[in-house]
Amino acid sequence: MSKQDHISESFGEMSTPAFQTLDIRLGLKPLKNVTLGVAALNVFDENYYNHLNFSFTNQAGFTRTPITDPGINFTAFVQYSF
Repeated sequence: MSKQDHISESFGEMSTPAFQTLDIRLGLKPLKNVTLGVAALNVFDENYYNHLNFSFTNQAGFTRTPITDPGINFTAFVQYSF
């Protein structure tokens, strides 16, 4: 994702740095209506956050801190089409 610097300071928005992740997905169809798959998302475990993904400021004097998106994760699936 590109850097996001079109922000509204009056709403407490902050610019977001650019980031890049690598996702790998593989699948196969062993039967006519069945698909099996696996995926590795954010393979290099990049620490990143999306624009406006910030914690709330509930008290005076506290700053908003970004909530990071998930690190590396693995998934597997079975899909049946009918």
